[in-house]
Amino acid sequence: MADHPIIDVATALATWLAAQTFSATIAVARRSVVRFDLPDLATCQVSVVPADWEETVLGRRACKRSFLIDVAVQQKVDADDLTVTDALMGLVWEIEQAMKFLRLTTTPAAQWIGVAKVPGSEAGYAPQHLAELRTFTSIRRHTFVPEGTA
Repeated sequence: MADHPIIDVATALATWLAAQTFSATIAVARRSVVRFDLPDLATCQVSVVPADWEETVLGRRACKRSFLIDVAVQQKVDADDLTVTDALMGLVWEIEQAMKFLRLTTTPAAQWIGVAKVPGSEAGYAPQHLAELRTFTSIRRHTFVPEGTA
């Protein structure tokens, strides 16, 4: 059974992110779900999760495809330490800026075209996770379109 193309895109994105240098040290992995035990979040974890795909028929032989990939940034923090939470918000921004206009070398190549908020993380992070779990969690949904689709 062949992999779904969204898996190729998510795997390529995780590989690309792991090869980048950011202002903080991060551990990157492609996952099926964002879930950790709290001790695992002592270091900053970045999860790349295939979220959904869309396909629209535009005509007889043309369709538009897009792959939605969630990028989650998580770390256990002292919720009252603005220095740490601000730095994590900065890291989320930094990752997002690095991904802008990214072209992944999947087959066919996939082009980044946008980012959206994920419900529960509209503030740029999940306030409930910060308040109740003392965990900074930010999930952003990135859209990639494969080359060769309209």
